[in-house]
Order: sequence, then structure tokens, then C-alpha cells
Amino acid sequence: MRLKILVSYFNTLMRRAAVARVIWKSYACYMVTTVNLPDDLHASLKAVAEAEHRSANATIIVAITEYVNRHDKRARVRALAEDVASQHRELLDRLAR
Repeated sequence: MRLKILVSYFNTLMRRAAVARVIWKSYACYMVTTVNLPDDLHASLKAVAEAEHRSANATIIVAITEYVNRHDKRARVRALAEDVASQHRELLDRLAR
């Protein structure tokens, strides 16, 4: 159980690092896009951004990046492979011997 928690925590840290790299790159070369948000969604965005000590723009970039990554086929295959590896680590270790 502890290994599962550590693997999950590590994966979360890696995803956050990847998102941070995307945010950094987005400031180097970016395009301006106007998005019309309903008032309640805009208020929620501002609240989340403030809680995470980010600008609304950075929070939008994080959200879009996470959405795209979730829908990226490679990311899904990789996540499934990591899940199988973590669930069957003992068996894989025995097979490797």
C-alpha cells in the first residue's frame, strides 16, 4: 500500500513538473486568445488561481495542459502501463530473475 501511495505521489510530482515546463515555455512564445467565460466559472477560476498562488492565465494553461494530456493517447497508454507495472510489481520482479 505504501508503495502505491509513493508511486502515486511521484507521478503527481512528475505531472506538475511537466505542467510547470509547459507554463515556462508558454511565456517564451505565445499567442493571445480571448475566451468568454460565464461569471460563475470566472469567479471559480480566480478562486483556484489565488489558492494555488498563480495568475488566472497560468491556471488556464495548467487546466488546458492537463486536459490535453488526459486525452493524449500516449499518455493514456503510459498511465495504463504504469498501473499494470505497479499492480504486478512482485510478479514482474520474479520474472526478471
